[in-house]
Amino acid sequence: MEDLSAALAAARAALLRGDKAAARSQLATVLRSDPGNAQAWLLMSGIVATPEQQRDCLRRVLASDPGNAAARRGLEALDAVPGPAIPAPAGLPAPAGLRRLAAPAPAPPAAFAPPWQNAPAYPPAAPGYPPATAPLGGGLVPTAPLTGFGPAAEAQYPPAAQYPPAQPWQPGVQERRRGMSPLLNSVLVGLVATVVILCAVGALVIYQRRIAPPPPKISAQDRTTAFINELFVHLTDPRAFDEATAPEVLRPTIDKYVLSTYRTRTIESWNEEIAGNSEFDDFEEIQPFIKQIYVADMRYVVQTQTATAITLDIVGGDVWFVAIDGQSQSQPVTTIYQRAYLTNDNGVWYIKDIVGSD
Repeated sequence: MEDLSAALAAARAALLRGDKAAARSQLATVLRSDPGNAQAWLLMSGIVATPEQQRDCLRRVLASDPGNAAARRGLEALDAVPGPAIPAPAGLPAPAGLRRLAAPAPAPPAAFAPPWQNAPAYPPAAPGYPPATAPLGGGLVPTAPLTGFGPAAEAQYPPAAQYPPAQPWQPGVQERRRGMSPLLNSVLVGLVATVVILCAVGALVIYQRRIAPPPPKISAQDRTTAFINELFVHLTDPRAFDEATAPEVLRPTIDKYVLSTYRTRTIESWNEEIAGNSEFDDFEEIQPFIKQIYVADMRYVVQTQTATAITLDIVGGDVWFVAIDGQSQSQPVTTIYQRAYLTNDNGVWYIKDIVGSD
């Protein structure tokens, strides 16, 4: 195991130097001894040349370590990249199914003519019909009186005595014919009121009952590793050592990983460490010579766990410091952090506190 760890460390150092051939050789040594080594396959995914080879390496990582967040993110990134468009070969006609057929030209519209110009001529009046009455002043009012109206027409209808007498108006008869009965109205109103009351009672019961939050999509261990890694990455930024600019640098990381009620306190603790910890002063002197900082091989033991809270003991992992000249050095994470407390807030694990070594 020590030989494999040394080979992995040498592979990382070779990758940081840009020497992929040396890194491939070291990783091949590891995989010959341990074909299921997730860290080796994860590093190999950064060496191979094609996306399909990268996918194969990342799938092997997840086969050995299903909770590996870096491998999942790598596969998601590969699946999100669309393939290149394949241009049509020059000089070849487009497939018949893709040709745009020219539509026949529409016929020119016929010259517009008012309807009365094309109306057929009426036949002449038959013999014996009276001539048409000339209009009065060019209008449509006939000069002769209309028949069927006036005193002469009243004699054509029977007298009123032959009709049955009109029925007197009765209150409620017309209303009952047009609408529903009062009894049916009362029944429907009562049913609607009952449904509303039942819905209100059910909503109150659901509100008062405590429902467990949904299970987190990303494990507490992965969230803790990502948070610690980003904290160390901030050490490469000179603004993180200034109490005035440190909150601006840390705020995105704190908002992403720390429980909302503890975010302000976390930034205050960082500034207190800057002001009172001599180790920060020592590191600030060598910070310009540091090229990269990251954590690797983090391991945890679950101390306690419920649906909404978990306590993790940090039992392994290294912080790697890579200098601008390519040299690297590691330090155990347990010399800095030893225990993490997390809370499940709506399906996401958030850091509540991390206890240091002292």
